[in-house]
Amino acid sequence: MRSKIVMRRQFITNNIEELKNLLSKESWYEVFNHLEINSSLMAFMDIFLYNFNIAFPYKRVKSRALYCVISIQQKNASLKINFTLMRKALDYIKKYQGIYKRILREAIIKRQ
Repeated sequence: MRSKIVMRRQFITNNIEELKNLLSKESWYEVFNHLEINSSLMAFMDIFLYNFNIAFPYKRVKSRALYCVISIQQKNASLKINFTLMRKALDYIKKYQGIYKRILREAIIKRQ
């Protein structure tokens, strides 16, 4: 089984505490100093995301290839089911289109 290196954030208790600590040290002056709500929101998001990226940095982790294989198999099975359902729906529509056309022709013939 091969491993694959991927970049992920680790949301563990220590990192969450680090984020809380970093946010508690912020002055938040920039957020409250703006008169417009959008400007305040942007200032808040800048501060929050900066601290979030410090507390939860991306780290290289090994991901087992087995999970990728299972995921691909599940995706393919899902696509196969969707295709089968679409095919049945199209067959159903074609069948009733034919019935509708036949009834319509018969109604036109009877009217004449």
